[in-house]
Amino acid sequence: MKKVFLSPIVSVLLGTMNVSGVVADEPLSALVMLKSDVGSMEPGTVDPVVLGRLQAEAGLELKWVGNTRTNARVLRLPAGLSQEEAEFAVRRIGAVDGVLWAAVDSGTAAVPAKLAVATATAVDEFIIKLRNPADFGAAAVDKLSIAAGVRLVPQAETLVEARVFRLAHAISVAEAAVIERRLEALPEVRYADPVTAMKAKAAGAAELVTPNDELFPQMWHLQSGPGAVAGSANVQAAWSLTKGSADVMVAVLDSGILFAPTHPDLESRLEYKNAEKTSIVGWDMIRNVQYARDGNPRDKKPKDEGDWEPVGYCGKEGGK
Repeated sequence: MKKVFLSPIVSVLLGTMNVSGVVADEPLSALVMLKSDVGSMEPGTVDPVVLGRLQAEAGLELKWVGNTRTNARVLRLPAGLSQEEAEFAVRRIGAVDGVLWAAVDSGTAAVPAKLAVATATAVDEFIIKLRNPADFGAAAVDKLSIAAGVRLVPQAETLVEARVFRLAHAISVAEAAVIERRLEALPEVRYADPVTAMKAKAAGAAELVTPNDELFPQMWHLQSGPGAVAGSANVQAAWSLTKGSADVMVAVLDSGILFAPTHPDLESRLEYKNAEKTSIVGWDMIRNVQYARDGNPRDKKPKDEGDWEPVGYCGKEGGK
C-alpha cells in the first residue's frame, strides 16, 4: 500500500496552483477525509458504496491507491485532467455527505517549493503520534529518546492524541530530518514531525504598509506599529512581506458575508462549487438551533442565514 506523507494542516489550508487548461504530466490524485475516519488509528479500505457515491458526484472514475498518515483516502483521478478540471471535481467530492474535506494532491511535496520559507533555521520540538496513544509511558519516551539520539521532553497532547516533545537543545533542519527517519522506523510510531522554528525579523524592521481605503483608520484590528491597539492582527507589517497568493486557500470564520451581490473585495476570492458561481464552499457553523435561522445545527450549507440580528443592528436602515 502506498503511504502518502502529508500534514493534515497543509492538506486543509494549502490550495493548489490553478493552471487553467494545462494537463498534468502525471495523473492527479484527490485526498479525501471522511468524517467516519477522523481519529482512526489504522488505515482502512474504501467502502465500494462510498467510492461509488464519490465517483457519481465527481462524474469520474476514481481509483483508491492508499491513505495518508492521518487516514485520508488517496484517490487517483483519470489521466488527462487539467488542474482546473481536477479542482472542480474535487470540490464536488467535498460537498458529498460524510466527507469532511477534499483536496487535490499533485503528487509533489506537501508544501510547494515556491511556498517554502527560506528562513527556517532550527528545530526544537517534534510532534509524535504512536499507533496506540496509551503507550506514551516513561519507557516509551526513553525508547523514543534513544532512537532520536537526543532527550525528548513531553510537553502537551494534541487534538489527535499525538504528543509534543521539546528537544534538550535546538538542532538544524538537516539533523531533524535524520531524527524523523529514525523515529518513523520504530514500528510503534505512526509519524514524527519536526516543528520548525522561524527566524523573525528584528523588531521594527518591517515597513508598514497603509492601504488607500479611506476607512482604514477605523480598522484597529489590522493595524501595526506605534499606537496599534493590543490584540491587533499586525497586518500592516505582514503586508510588507506578502500581500497574499492565489495558491493559498484560507478558511475565514465569521458570521457571514452578503452573497449575490457579493462585495467586490470578496467576489474573486471565494471558492465556488460550480462553474456558474452560484454556490460557494463553506459551512454553517451555528450549532445552537435557537439562534440558527435554518432550524438545524452545523451543516455544509454556507448560505444559511446564520444568527443575524434585527434590521439596523449593523448600522443600516430601510431593510438593507
